[in-house]
Amino acid sequence: MQEKLRRGDFAVAAGLFALALLLGGGSDRFPRAQMIVEAGGVVALMWFVARGWHARTDRLTLSAMLIVLLMLLLVVVQLVPLPSGMWQALPGRALAADIMGALGAEDRAFPLSLDPAQTWSAALFLIPPVAMFVAGLHLERQQLVYLLYGYAGLALLDALLTMMQVQGIVSLTFFETAHTGQGQGIFANKNHNALFLVSAVPIIAALSHDLVDRTKLPARILAVGAIAVISIAVFGCMSRAGIALLPVAFVVAAWILAPRGLSKRTGLALVAAGIVLCGLMAWLVAESSVVADSVARFDATAEGRYSFWPDVLRAIGVYFPVGSGLGTFVAVFQSQEALAVVDRTYTNHAHSDYLEIALEAGLAGIVLVGLFLAWFVAAVFIRLRGAWGRSAFPFVLAGAMPPLFLLAHSVLDYPLRTSSLAALFALSLAVVVSVRPERPPRTRRAW
Repeated sequence: MQEKLRRGDFAVAAGLFALALLLGGGSDRFPRAQMIVEAGGVVALMWFVARGWHARTDRLTLSAMLIVLLMLLLVVVQLVPLPSGMWQALPGRALAADIMGALGAEDRAFPLSLDPAQTWSAALFLIPPVAMFVAGLHLERQQLVYLLYGYAGLALLDALLTMMQVQGIVSLTFFETAHTGQGQGIFANKNHNALFLVSAVPIIAALSHDLVDRTKLPARILAVGAIAVISIAVFGCMSRAGIALLPVAFVVAAWILAPRGLSKRTGLALVAAGIVLCGLMAWLVAESSVVADSVARFDATAEGRYSFWPDVLRAIGVYFPVGSGLGTFVAVFQSQEALAVVDRTYTNHAHSDYLEIALEAGLAGIVLVGLFLAWFVAAVFIRLRGAWGRSAFPFVLAGAMPPLFLLAHSVLDYPLRTSSLAALFALSLAVVVSVRPERPPRTRRAW
């Protein structure tokens, strides 16, 4: 019976992960696909609620769940109706209060959020990644490895799809957006696709350690070949963030792939072979006009979409410390945007998740982000130290990379507002946390 239940845990987790990766690349701009992913998250949570909590827990796991509960509590606080006088006294509510007064509704109770419907939508978006993290905590280590195999395989298919899109085959496009034909793969945004591919590089390197015990195929050579294919596709995305993070992924993958116990002569030979291979790849890549265009984007001295950050900072000051409500950025920013930059387009995000959280969630959001970052650093350090010298070490190191890349890119973009990357983020955290440090056997103390 227990074996069937464990298989059920894996089936639920795999189904949710597949839904998120295949349908969650378009986020809120494609509500039908997003609704299916959120429904999958609800089903997954219902399964584990019915099963009861049976994952191994320690301080890191409990503190992670505490942060999740605080995040959900923030949503509840923003949706609880407040007395009219208290609501009007909140920072940034003067314009909304004038509108309500003109409508004759000045005495009604209103929640802290200026747009409760959008806040509810933001809360629903949190369900799949939370469910993915909970599911990952309940899986055995090998089951987590199987999910990583699925991710690596999809990343390879996505890399091939990206190359075909760059060559003009736009019919193979999942989400029609302004990035169509620019190497967006299974995503609506080419930058998110690049992060999805870059994050797979260390994961593939770690999987080679599992593959070497299961097949006689040269696991390291297969891993290097897969990484080479993905790397070429990253350039096809024409994403500066992806290209900038690729060397970091290479260094981590090289550390994971490096054989242990090599002689000095063999090590020098491998280094020389690596230099020759890199030179050959550089020469081949240099002949590509797509790569040349990607590298040329780094020459841009100004980025137009970041010119509105001063307006975002001003809006943060207007609504601080309570915030405007999760999901309210578009309407709130339009009320604070400088008239000199207003045109026919609109700004859908702050292009910095940290700024957007500060605007929508205020001081509470900033504190939650700080708590999570502190927890993440502590979790990675503790698990890496506990797994040092063990077979789990490559998976802990590789599992820490996708969250690290996504958190770094969130400074300049909003990758975690895409369900696919949010699910990958949650699963990677579960991979890191699930590794327990080995403890020496207890011995009876002599009198």
